[in-house]
Amino acid sequence: MSTVAVLDYGSSNLRSVAKAVEFVAGDHHRIIVSDRAEQINGADRVIFPGQGAIGQCMNSLREKGLDSVIRDCLRNKPVSISACNHCSTTGMKTAARRAWA
Repeated sequence: MSTVAVLDYGSSNLRSVAKAVEFVAGDHHRIIVSDRAEQINGADRVIFPGQGAIGQCMNSLREKGLDSVIRDCLRNKPVSISACNHCSTTGMKTAARRAWA
């Protein structure tokens, strides 16, 4: 079973993102929400949930020391997607389905 980490940087609608991914992934993937570098780096896939306030988002990433983790994941993970929290749950499920297609 592979692990999918939903990046928790203190913003965004993480519960909706995690639930949408759980819906699509079923029993094939373990979904975690984390702000711990070792868990994120150890995941097979990483989801970086987006939000409209990118300045606040980047500040939160830097404060948590996750900006370098994001760069490493984008270079080394097979799939990284971003879902804007302004999307509907149906939209997030559709994006998640496409990521696993």
